[in-house]
Amino acid sequence: MKVADMFQHNGHSYMAYANRLTGWLELAHFPRGTSSSNIKTQLRHYFASWGALEQISTDDGTNLASEEIGEFFKLWLVSVRLSSAQYPQSNGRAEAAVKGGKHIIMANTGSGGNLHTDKSSMSMLQYLNPPSLRNK
Repeated sequence: MKVADMFQHNGHSYMAYANRLTGWLELAHFPRGTSSSNIKTQLRHYFASWGALEQISTDDGTNLASEEIGEFFKLWLVSVRLSSAQYPQSNGRAEAAVKGGKHIIMANTGSGGNLHTDKSSMSMLQYLNPPSLRNK
């Protein structure tokens, strides 16, 4: 199952897109904001590369609650799951992906929150490669 979650770090917007079974993680930076159109463009890219989400976790923020995004999710058969302080266990896997994503970007992003740097790419590779494969 694939999940996605939006989050903020140092004033920049990001999306973590993760596979619950394999732990595979993808990160996207939204330098031009999290409009419905920008989110749809990024999700379409992920869907074409990794398969459509089965579920997306949202705190019901306006960027994922718009009619435009709702229609997009219906088209792609994506279920929407509410996550908030009211429901602390509702998206633990997505939150784990977000935690991993935040750890990667903390000291590895370029100016303006850019993820396209050698440091962030190397950090992502280290995150994705299990320790047993790193020592071979």
